[in-house]
Amino acid sequence: MLCCGIDVGSTTCKALVVDSARNVLATSMQHVGGDPDGAVDACLDAVLKAVKAKRKGLARVLLTGRNCAHVPGKDPRESDLKCLAAGTLALVPTARTAIDTGSFTNKVIRMDGRGRITDYQTNDKCAAGAGMFLDLVCKSLDLTIDEIGTVALSARNPVAVTSQCSIFAESEVIYLMNEGIPVPDIAAGACISVVGRLIPLVAKVGVERDVVITGGVGKNVKVIRALEEHLGMETATYPLDPQLVSAFGAAVIALDGVDKA
Repeated sequence: MLCCGIDVGSTTCKALVVDSARNVLATSMQHVGGDPDGAVDACLDAVLKAVKAKRKGLARVLLTGRNCAHVPGKDPRESDLKCLAAGTLALVPTARTAIDTGSFTNKVIRMDGRGRITDYQTNDKCAAGAGMFLDLVCKSLDLTIDEIGTVALSARNPVAVTSQCSIFAESEVIYLMNEGIPVPDIAAGACISVVGRLIPLVAKVGVERDVVITGGVGKNVKVIRALEEHLGMETATYPLDPQLVSAFGAAVIALDGVDKA
């Protein structure tokens, strides 16, 4: 029995197929590019091809994410918070706090052992501190989003990126480069800035072990280290791309729904 979870995010659509034992059999990521429906179709085609199945071979497909409301069709949908909690706990059963960093949205959720969300905070009114912030910084530094965290680890004197707006931060980075500040120091400052924007959300929700970092920024080693230093604890590791956690949660919920039917 195969189930598929699809997370239609602000800029990236993620799809994931699991079997009845929750084993991940195939994954796909596609840029949304203003066409959420097309991105969903592309992701679904990719994972179906990988598992050598047709659409009717899936027991259930469940959508989630910021853009799933813009995808027509009758496939069921679930909230991104619930899918984030389900995916986090399926990967790390001892998790009680999840910190998610997407392109436009940061989320912090607290949950109990049953996956029930007991508190949460989100910054969905502004992209400052989320993945889009780092994307703009990377363009100015001529780095990829995968490189910036590693480059930041070699910083000797991180310089603060103080602009609260992502657009203004891009201009600030260009100014710092023109002042001769080394790229690693600017990269580190940008990563630390991301953590500084996460902390108010974390403070409102509170932290309970174990802490799991998800979302695209969860692949940034400098952000993770800086956040761990602030929290005074290590974050949990798990065997899945952090960008796929919500899609995995959607697939798990879909599978549970089939089992209960």
